[in-house]
Amino acid sequence: MVQGRTLSGKRNRRIVLAGDYAHRAPTKLIDTAGMRPGLILAALALWPACTFDLGFEGTRYRCGEGERCPEGQTCVSGVCTVGVDANDADAIDGEAACGNLSLLRDTFDLAGDLPLWERFVDAGAALAETGGELIIDLPAGTNAYARYSSSFLYDLRGGALLVQVDEVAGADTLIEVRNHLGHAAQLLHQGGMMVAATTNHPGAGTHASAPRMAAEIHWRIREDAGALVWETSADRVSWRELHRRTLAFDVAHVRGLIAAGGVSASTSRARFEDVNLLGSAVGFCSTDGLVDDFAATPLDPIWNDYDAAGCTVVEMNGKLAMSFAGNNGNAFCGITSYHLWDLTAGKGVAIDGASFPRETSFAGYFQATAPRDGATRVELVVDGPDLEARGFLNGTPTGVPRAATFDRINQKFWRMSAVPGTAIFETAPTRSGPWTEFHRIDAPWDLTAIEINLGAGNYGPTPPVNVRVAGVNAD
Repeated sequence: MVQGRTLSGKRNRRIVLAGDYAHRAPTKLIDTAGMRPGLILAALALWPACTFDLGFEGTRYRCGEGERCPEGQTCVSGVCTVGVDANDADAIDGEAACGNLSLLRDTFDLAGDLPLWERFVDAGAALAETGGELIIDLPAGTNAYARYSSSFLYDLRGGALLVQVDEVAGADTLIEVRNHLGHAAQLLHQGGMMVAATTNHPGAGTHASAPRMAAEIHWRIREDAGALVWETSADRVSWRELHRRTLAFDVAHVRGLIAAGGVSASTSRARFEDVNLLGSAVGFCSTDGLVDDFAATPLDPIWNDYDAAGCTVVEMNGKLAMSFAGNNGNAFCGITSYHLWDLTAGKGVAIDGASFPRETSFAGYFQATAPRDGATRVELVVDGPDLEARGFLNGTPTGVPRAATFDRINQKFWRMSAVPGTAIFETAPTRSGPWTEFHRIDAPWDLTAIEINLGAGNYGPTPPVNVRVAGVNAD
């Protein structure tokens, strides 16, 4: 079981608007996967014992089918979970297979971590994609670590992390599924043994181990009917189950991780190939399911917030509150979705666009962007008196935009949706409608895997401004 520090920091996201207010906004990254390898322990005795339900590993209450959770906990994936507000929509409802981790797919034939991955490499280690493989080289006699962690969050329910591991390093080689709270399941090789472990939650520890079979190069962690399953296979057809146990933590918001590290006597190499080669038959979830009334903090795990000198963004009294001190430069704040969504399915995603004020050199924007690529997007923007709908491909305008004087009464609410090949922009006087088409443009990409970006900022001299947005698909 890999234990150690968790890295955190900022990630830079290109939030590009047109004209004079193109800018770069640094954004927060919850890096849940930067853990240095360490020792395998039989159990984590340091975790305080819980006595909720001894039949459920002594860690959590079961819930569902009419059963209620204790005060301050919410039912998530059949488990009573602390830190989720039942009145807030900061969760993906149901046991849906859409948006599941099997959508994290990479054959490593095209070198480069983005947009699927974020990397971490210790001094002395090396990580590279070459020859259709992800290769991690480790030095001798040094505790060094390198990893890929998925850029986005996925739902493990109905999904899996399946990785072909062609070669194991002299120390630890592992795949991992880690949620937004840092709770993780690991399948790792250490000292000739395959190990099933969990970390960073009550009851965590090493749960099973068995000698490694060299032919079993396919490693998998998956969810099955409320259980975590660790497996290996030689052919991706017949699987050897190393361990199975009831879920003890929320898996609706997880990252996939591939890593190697630790201390070995000589230089060594781990080689990985074909992440989730079988893919998923189900795509990303419809934006209908992206619902947040901003009633409870934190914004995680649905939103990743970004800010800059001169502006802040928080949830406040059921609103997304963006505050700007006023200055002569660029200051943009906002949120982007941690999950990817399908804009072509369902009715779309809506906000109260009249929340953006009319100010000189100030813009409010509502965007669907390509993964980790704000230069390719479709958007509604209010800038001064005008409302504009437009699209960009790699930063170049695409299609014919439309701009019109913003009617803050009859166009109070904005909605983005799509049909294959076309992005559609609508407005309405109330959230329930009636909705009127404002514009449609040819889509610059297929819109089936998008980030939602909601923000505002000044690009020139501006007095102090406060923006309060009521909700996304919710009041």
